[in-house]
Amino acid sequence: IIPLIYMVLVSFAETTTMYIRWDDIRLFDFFNYRYLFENREFGRPILNSLIVVIISVIAVDLISCTMAYGFEKKPIPGKKGLFNIVLSTMMIPTQVVFISLYVMMRKWHLLNTYIALVIPLVGAFGVFMMRQFIRSVPNDFIEAAQIDGCSEIIIYTRIVLPMVKPARIT
Repeated sequence: IIPLIYMVLVSFAETTTMYIRWDDIRLFDFFNYRYLFENREFGRPILNSLIVVIISVIAVDLISCTMAYGFEKKPIPGKKGLFNIVLSTMMIPTQVVFISLYVMMRKWHLLNTYIALVIPLVGAFGVFMMRQFIRSVPNDFIEAAQIDGCSEIIIYTRIVLPMVKPARIT
C-alpha cells in the first residue's frame, strides 16, 4: 500500500518534481487536480468510465444470475451441452475476437456507443461463478415456494437472488 500512498502524495506536489518535500508548505495543493479538470477536460473520460462500469455491472449481474439459475435449477433439455458451450467461450482469448467484435458493432450501428463497450464484458465467467453459488441454494426452498403458489419470477427474485447476494456483490 506504500506505493499507492506515495502516488497520491506526489499527485499533490509541485508538477516539476517526482518526490515529496516534507518541508514544502504547498504539499497538499490542489493545483494539479484543478488543472487536470479545467484545462485537460478530464471530467468526461471519468464520467464515461463510470457510465460503462455501472451499465456493465448491472448487465453482468442480470444476465449471469438469470442464465445460472436456468442452467442449475430448471429442467432444460440439453442444458449440460449448452453450459459446456458457454464455458468453452472462456478458452478463447479476448484479443482473438477484437476484429469480429468491431465488425459486429459496425453492422449493428453501435460504434461510439456505451453498449459497444458493455457487450464484450458480459462473459461466461459470471455465469460459471453464479451457477456454483446457485447450486448451493437448497431445492427445498424452491419447492416450498412452488407449493405456496409462487411464480418463477417471485421464486427467482425473492428466494434465489437474496441467497446468492455474496456472489452478486463479488
